[in-house]
Amino acid sequence: MLEEPCDASEAMGRRRLVQQSRIPIVGDESVPTLGDVSRELLSGGSNAICIKTARSGFTEAQQILGLCEGLGVDVTMGNQIDTQVGSLATVTFGAAFEASSRRAGSSPTTWT
Repeated sequence: MLEEPCDASEAMGRRRLVQQSRIPIVGDESVPTLGDVSRELLSGGSNAICIKTARSGFTEAQQILGLCEGLGVDVTMGNQIDTQVGSLATVTFGAAFEASSRRAGSSPTTWT
């Protein structure tokens, strides 16, 4: 996975990269809200999403996770240079949901 290889404002560049890359391109700075996540996924600007609870809050992070899970999109959990408490909250959030707890690119039938 390659996280946000282009500037968040370079939407066309990200789309071209997603089309040509065999490596999943993870949206990060370009997807701070549920609406942004939806736009990036549906327009082909990302094919995986990094969720940051410090940026979106827990309620919107859960909605983003639900959208990604519904679309079959891999998610990663990240932080915004949080304190240890903030990092722990992100890890706890990620561990609470199956879609953010599995290894990227795997499905429950391939877990070992």
